[in-house]
Amino acid sequence: MSLKEVSLDPFLIAGIYRQPLIEKGSAPAGTPLDEDINIPALGNNKQRWLLLIHNPEAAYLKEDVFSMLLKLLNACKFTLDDIALVNMVHLKEVDIQTLFQKFSPVKVILFGKALNELTKGHDKNKAWEENGIYFLYADALTDMHKDPPLKVPFWDALKNLLMA
Repeated sequence: MSLKEVSLDPFLIAGIYRQPLIEKGSAPAGTPLDEDINIPALGNNKQRWLLLIHNPEAAYLKEDVFSMLLKLLNACKFTLDDIALVNMVHLKEVDIQTLFQKFSPVKVILFGKALNELTKGHDKNKAWEENGIYFLYADALTDMHKDPPLKVPFWDALKNLLMA
């Protein structure tokens, strides 16, 4: 007798497998789970603030612009430990939902051309809320570094975002 000839009673099989073999709502095969999503970021995201930049000139930011960002964070009583800084130039295949799934942000700052699809219809330096997440669209950090007066409206908007 071969295995092909073995017949099992359906009630016997149901008794053996009391729990479903596939959980409802589980991710389909090939779908990465949160911990499997590899999105390079600076910071530990403890406060769940996601800062998105678009900078083709460096992995993240040039030293002088990065120093300016650290000063801004310090003025907000934040460190790199509190935020996640992501350069969207290197993530052409990553969509918004994947970013939100990975970082679970409560606040998102979009610098320059970081995510054009999110900034359409929104003014610079004016925060808005969608689905419980606060967003702020601002000039690119490199532009703020080159033209310091651009920091003034950003700083005002950032103060409002801190209180939201």
